[in-house]
Amino acid sequence: MQPLEKLVESILKAEGFVDIREASADYAKMIVLGKISKYEAECNAFEKKYQIGFEEFKKRVEGKVGEEVFKEDDDLLDWEFAWRTFNNWKEKLEFLEYPPS
Repeated sequence: MQPLEKLVESILKAEGFVDIREASADYAKMIVLGKISKYEAECNAFEKKYQIGFEEFKKRVEGKVGEEVFKEDDDLLDWEFAWRTFNNWKEKLEFLEYPPS
């Protein structure tokens, strides 16, 4: 084992990790939680702005026939990206917390 690997292993064991795999999973989980927080905040900002949830806002914007409100169209695109990304990161968190056997 290389000196760097020995040092890393000793630090991780001192912090209660069984091995580098467990520490990597824990670190990945911290990254995922940060991403969830970021995109959840973006979704919450849109919910506060429009006083409705994403699905209802999407129906409202897409249901307008013969009129376009460019700001709402732009917000829908941004909100949909944040909403989809938020849900994608939540799925990753679920996998990290309950990995398949």
